Amino acid sequence: LSVMFDTTHQDQANQSTPSRSQQHLMNFSAVSASTPRYEPVQKWGLKFSGDSKQMTVHAFLERVDELRVARRISEQALFDSAIDLFSGKALNWFRSNRTRFTSWKELTELLSLHYEPPDYKSRLFREILDRTQDPSEGIVDYLATMNALFRRYDSIPEEVQLDIVSRNLSPFYTTQLPFVTTMEDLESECLKLEAKKYRA
Repeated sequence: LSVMFDTTHQDQANQSTPSRSQQHLMNFSAVSASTPRYEPVQKWGLKFSGDSKQMTVHAFLERVDELRVARRISEQALFDSAIDLFSGKALNWFRSNRTRFTSWKELTELLSLHYEPPDYKSRLFREILDRTQDPSEGIVDYLATMNALFRRYDSIPEEVQLDIVSRNLSPFYTTQLPFVTTMEDLESECLKLEAKKYRA
């Protein structure tokens, strides 16, 4: 009886304890499940044709960067699949200049140089200076628009951004806004004012 008990107990122990190969498979499955998968570039549905009437080069690069982060793809993987992002004249440009860049950064720099209008920076800065907040426009929407313009220009110091936005806010904010020293503070104070307006 003792022998039978010991044998039965051993069989139960063997069944409850996974083998080395089973444990390896379990570990592999756990790692695979936790590893994020990225969506291939060719499935993004995004292509740059070189026609600015369809999409400017800066709008294209901004959208690519957004998707790259969202799809969890590295710049190297993006560069390796870059041909999938071009069509028409731009695809011909990519093939003709393929030997001139060895990274995504070099590719975007040359692409911007060749497809950016000569007066792009001056026109963009004028657009930034002229972009005022409409009285019916919420502060969140206005700041989102301005931040997008600042990103495209790429080299405007925060104090200059703060001065431009402060001047271009609708009168509701400019007449009540306290002294602020950062864009974050400006956003916080404007949200307070907006909340007070809707409570009134």
